[in-house]
Amino acid sequence: MEIFELIVKASTSIVLVIFGFLINRNMASHRSQLTLNVKLIEKRIKIYDEMSPELNDIHQFMTRVGNWKEISPKEILEKKRSVDKVFHKNRPYWSPEFITSYKAYISECFQTNNGTGEDAKIKADTVKYVSLDTWAEKFSAIFTGEKSDKNRIRKKYDDFNNAVSNDFKKT
Repeated sequence: MEIFELIVKASTSIVLVIFGFLINRNMASHRSQLTLNVKLIEKRIKIYDEMSPELNDIHQFMTRVGNWKEISPKEILEKKRSVDKVFHKNRPYWSPEFITSYKAYISECFQTNNGTGEDAKIKADTVKYVSLDTWAEKFSAIFTGEKSDKNRIRKKYDDFNNAVSNDFKKT
């Protein structure tokens, strides 16, 4: 009986040591993953903070709200280039949903791939912007001339912002 008790005590101790080791290793791995997730979210916030002012200006211009009259069409194209640069150099940090929604929003606002050396064009009819006399002739080549749909633009922008929010919640 004494030998049996000794074997049981030794076995129990060995099992407890093994479980303790496994639990400790699992917790260390979990802690490491949490740290990585926090750093990823912080990086995403930093990137979005860099993109969001230009995206907001583009959105205001395309939907003709806020300070859109204070921004020239040429400045909108420059803001698009700036946002695209930040987006493309930081793609690995974002989910496929974010990437898809960003591209969909930009495609709703701009016509791209117009040929070698050709700038993007704003997908809008200059008629909506004609009230600004200085724009009519000076910037007409920057616009596609097609009628833009403010509701679709808003929807794509909302979809994009939802993707951003989702990426802040998950990793």
